[in-house]
Amino acid sequence: MLKSQIATMAEVTAVLGTASAVLQIAGAAVTASTQLYEIASTIKNAPKEISRLNSDIKALNVLLANLKFALQSPDTRRLVDQDEEVRKSMEGLKDLIESCSCTCVEVTERLRPYAQNGEFADGPIGESNERRVSIRWFFKRRSVLALVSDLQRTKFLLSDNMGSITFILMLKIPAIRNDSDRPARLVTREFDDDAGSAIIRWAEAVSEQAGNSDTVSVSAPTVIQQTAIERSDPHLTEELLAAVRRGSVPVVKLLLECVSVDAQDPRYGRTALSIAAEIGDISMATLLLDQGASVHTRQFSRSCWDDGWGPDWIAGRTPLGWAAVKGQSHIVELLLKWGANPNSANSGGRSALLDACYEDDQKSVRLLLEHGADVDSRCFHHGWRPIHEAANRNRTELVQLLLEYNPLLDVNVEFNGHRRSPLHWAVTWCNLDIMKLLLLNGADTENGMFENTTPLHLAAAAGWLDGINLLLDSDASIDCMDAFLGETPLHKAARNLETKACELLCSRGADTEKRNTDGQDYKAILDCARRYPDDWKVKPHEVYFLTT
Repeated sequence: MLKSQIATMAEVTAVLGTASAVLQIAGAAVTASTQLYEIASTIKNAPKEISRLNSDIKALNVLLANLKFALQSPDTRRLVDQDEEVRKSMEGLKDLIESCSCTCVEVTERLRPYAQNGEFADGPIGESNERRVSIRWFFKRRSVLALVSDLQRTKFLLSDNMGSITFILMLKIPAIRNDSDRPARLVTREFDDDAGSAIIRWAEAVSEQAGNSDTVSVSAPTVIQQTAIERSDPHLTEELLAAVRRGSVPVVKLLLECVSVDAQDPRYGRTALSIAAEIGDISMATLLLDQGASVHTRQFSRSCWDDGWGPDWIAGRTPLGWAAVKGQSHIVELLLKWGANPNSANSGGRSALLDACYEDDQKSVRLLLEHGADVDSRCFHHGWRPIHEAANRNRTELVQLLLEYNPLLDVNVEFNGHRRSPLHWAVTWCNLDIMKLLLLNGADTENGMFENTTPLHLAAAAGWLDGINLLLDSDASIDCMDAFLGETPLHKAARNLETKACELLCSRGADTEKRNTDGQDYKAILDCARRYPDDWKVKPHEVYFLTT
């Protein structure tokens, strides 16, 4: 029923004003997100991915409810529609809110059977039941998580747009009140995506200015709007960006008299602020911010590679993203103070936090997390997360820092088809310290990657004795089998002629009589591998039978 209401809403918005249309859409979204929250909350023993969903939905519901409340006043809706700048900003919310609504409904419908059938219901849970629940979730999780991924992506875009609206409205209020004692720019104001509360404060300011007059005057354009009036000459924009790279303050000031501070170069869509952020010039960045530069402007999403960067890395990158990927922590701190979204991400979903992890810039990582960055932010197309980045790049101290914020540890990402978890990466690179940190914080030793390859399979194939011992000491199953050949870690060690690993596994209780789907035990595989080693060996970091 709710889904059909959302589907017909696009037709209704054609005859409504922008504010009224957003009000109706927000109302449906509040209902949809409330229903999803109620369903997810009843699944008490759900996997961590679903438990973590609750906090995201609650935050989304609050934003939408505040927006709905703000627009319930006819006077406020009239003010929104009269102010061209605010109206256009609100127009961009409609599709995003509708998308959130539809996805909430789909996730709710997908999760409802779990609550109805009691698969994750309350009550005593024995070890066998926990395993049964885990198996059921393993086969269903990918379809659910695909929808959750869509919801997270839309929620991020909605939050970013609502943050921009809040920023514009907060700039308008001092101008409305003719408050000469307050600066036009709010230098220390951090990111705020509660557009509903901002609309209320803005509407109150307009009403105060109007007094008891029957005619309410809408505010003058903001600083941002005034500086963006048709001053984007491509040649002058390129000169401005070049001057920023040279650090030539006098030339930059001169050019800003002729070109907008937010002008984007015609090829890449870069702004002067993004250049200053990239090269780490804090004096230049401060100058540009004082001149009204936007911290939210995204560069163009081109489909080609740029200087070694693929589209998934660079398309839609913001100034904060440039500062993070270049390790410019002082610029990251500055931009956050000026209202940059700590969850800023490019078109592919690579967040500033993920870029800072790539650079191993721990100061930026901590700054972003302290300002509310999502420790589980993920790339949209394969799910790569900060904890995967840190484990893959052998950043032990970075892993320790991220663990302070309780990231999900057992999420397998589709990167290159491997479906590795952070623990798989730690074993791949034989990093005992990271393994210990992950296991101490609850990483699952039975989590399988492609072909259900466990961390113990990897350690055995590599002949890594310390890793084998640590995993077995952490209750890893010594006879776990992969999906295609039914081979245990002992079989994998035999394929690679890792005889010491075979001896260790046997001494720790491995089933020496266990046979694979071809009827071979580990001794038979050892004999074949000794005769034809190239025919039998497997890559220690993959141990796949099939290629991906």
